[in-house]
Amino acid sequence: MNVECTQHSISASYDGHLLITGFQDVDVDACFCIVAYGHRYHDYGIADDSLLYCCKTRAVSDGDLVVVMEENVPTLYQYRKNKKITQDGEKRILHDRKRIHAKVLGSFNFFH
Repeated sequence: MNVECTQHSISASYDGHLLITGFQDVDVDACFCIVAYGHRYHDYGIADDSLLYCCKTRAVSDGDLVVVMEENVPTLYQYRKNKKITQDGEKRILHDRKRIHAKVLGSFNFFH
């Protein structure tokens, strides 16, 4: 199966793995996927059951979506350097870089 999108083509390998053009040489110890739930990040294209591709070793910039582990549960935040920014709609805001577990690199939505 091949799916074309504007930036990356996605195909499934014979053994069921998804192959995404532009995401080669993935460090399997640093990169992972989680399933998103909630409504806070709809303007990022993230909805219930979106698959989020995350990486622990990617540099984080102001405004990036990041994963923070809260009681062993991955939780999404928007990283903001400016501590005066405490709210952006319903998004959770994080200022403490040390709490970042991984950066969200992309989201994928699959429709049935």
